[in-house]
Amino acid sequence: MVEFDAAEVAGGIHELYEPLAEDNDMTLRVKAAAAPVHGNRELISQALANLVENAIKYGKPAALPLDPNAAAATREILIEARREGGQVLLSVTDHGEGIPEAERKHAVERFVRLEASRTLPGSGLGLSLA
Repeated sequence: MVEFDAAEVAGGIHELYEPLAEDNDMTLRVKAAAAPVHGNRELISQALANLVENAIKYGKPAALPLDPNAAAATREILIEARREGGQVLLSVTDHGEGIPEAERKHAVERFVRLEASRTLPGSGLGLSLA
């Protein structure tokens, strides 16, 4: 366990995954303020990376708006790091359909692939590690 800045982790994940997002016709943005945290930097980085990978794979909306500006906004993934009270919040936001409520409890189990993801490659480990 070490002290590190979660904003730096968010920035590093952004830098690493921005080309993959662009290859998938998506925009990856980061919004981060200094957010010192004490923890396992590698595990937190891996969890954030898993969330970003899932957002790139599954974060596209089912239908795009007709307005080109609105369509571009729905292809955006936001990585955020900030202090909130005495806590640090790390989040990844996309515009995909999300996980159906009935399947959410299974989404974090190891080797589980939800029905909607079966057409894409993967092991089912991503969210269980996040």
